[in-house]
Amino acid sequence: MISIHAEPASLKTFLKPIRNFFEGDVTSYYYAWRFIVGLAFLFSHKSEDNISKLLGAQRTRQSYDNFFNKRDWDCQSLLRRTAKQTLKSLGWKEGDPLYLALDDTQNEKRAFKMEAVSKIFLHAEKRYAKGHILVACAIIYRGVAIPYGIKIWVGKNNFSNLAMKYGWTNRQTINELAAELIRSLDVTKKTKVTVVFDKYYLNQKVIKACN
Repeated sequence: MISIHAEPASLKTFLKPIRNFFEGDVTSYYYAWRFIVGLAFLFSHKSEDNISKLLGAQRTRQSYDNFFNKRDWDCQSLLRRTAKQTLKSLGWKEGDPLYLALDDTQNEKRAFKMEAVSKIFLHAEKRYAKGHILVACAIIYRGVAIPYGIKIWVGKNNFSNLAMKYGWTNRQTINELAAELIRSLDVTKKTKVTVVFDKYYLNQKVIKACN
């Protein structure tokens, strides 16, 4: 396996918006660029353990967990900012039409102590399992899919404990999460946006968000 010990010079331009986002928080940027590079260059199973090994094992899997779960930074805002930067690099200008693709996915989990794990139905395999349901959206422009937002659905059995830990006030359904992702798209009214989704999302909450 190759080993990466320094920020690749060829990626400095790509990583610049992320560096600016952390505004001098060197430690957070250190973890962010290493995780992004690890995902890009890792051809085996993309786990925190393998990412740590790829990057010379200078940080443990637990340190990456702490970065994602305990450091005070807004990952959703960073994702949206990076998406808009990518749009501009593709030549997009305010007013050019966009597509917003919306869908959810089920990820089976075997860990017993992982947060927000619920009993879910795996559509592809037609069986029930423990796992996460993730609702995500991507901007489509000139045939390029750009990740824009992702949210995790939390079941009733897990919500009370997590609400106390993270200060949540209300539990959202999958459709409410989808509507929130749609509303998060930051463009002016002169930009025509076509939202694409399957019939599961054809309901008043999602339609209202589209309007």
